[in-house]
Amino acid sequence: MLDRTLPCLSRLVFDNLTPLDIIFIEVFVLGVPMKISVLIPNVFLFIPILGAMYVSLPQDVGLPHAKIRQSIICCPGDSVVLDGWASVDPGGEIVQWLWDIGADGSIDVASERGETALLAPEEPRTYIVVLKVRDNDGNLSKPDSSVLSVMNSSPKVQLSTDTTVMMGARVSFHPKIRTTCGSVAMFEWDFDNDGTFEYRSRTNAKTSRVYYRQGRYRARLKVTDTNGREAGGMVVITVVPRVD
Repeated sequence: MLDRTLPCLSRLVFDNLTPLDIIFIEVFVLGVPMKISVLIPNVFLFIPILGAMYVSLPQDVGLPHAKIRQSIICCPGDSVVLDGWASVDPGGEIVQWLWDIGADGSIDVASERGETALLAPEEPRTYIVVLKVRDNDGNLSKPDSSVLSVMNSSPKVQLSTDTTVMMGARVSFHPKIRTTCGSVAMFEWDFDNDGTFEYRSRTNAKTSRVYYRQGRYRARLKVTDTNGREAGGMVVITVVPRVD
């Protein structure tokens, strides 16, 4: 901050300011400080207060200011848009947006537009995104940052409750499956949990099975999505002798 103490006048003129600059004024009246933040509409500022005045002028007046519009939540490999159009340069024009994905100090994308489209990283985790902007005079802004959250979301599987049936009865399986990232690539059922999947489908997990022998069976479902993530569940089928 550039600090100056000035006598209070009915009219103060700051020749070095431009429209949209901001000055911060602290006025002491009878020993009580009063702070005023003023957006400059033109080079003339009228102050109708008598007494001592303390004026602070920001050192970065006229320099560009980087601003990322929002944080992003997405899936691995999603197409995302980094939005830096909220950045401003009161003293000139922004000509370059510099993006650092992961906050490692290196510039991953240098663009002449405020928006940058890219594919989200494949590794699910939270990435810090840093933006700096450069204006037509070569001035570089201070960094602004936001968060890019890449979700690690496996499919969600909901199975019916355990059931008891008689020998020779057909058991229907109607699982509910929900995906957040990607879609399901493969449905597999192991009807007796022996390690062999008797049913495979790329389109549907709904199927049925006839159990002819008495016993207790664990039917296991495995779901694999397009990103290779797996989920599943198990339901117990108890088969009892038929009652005549």
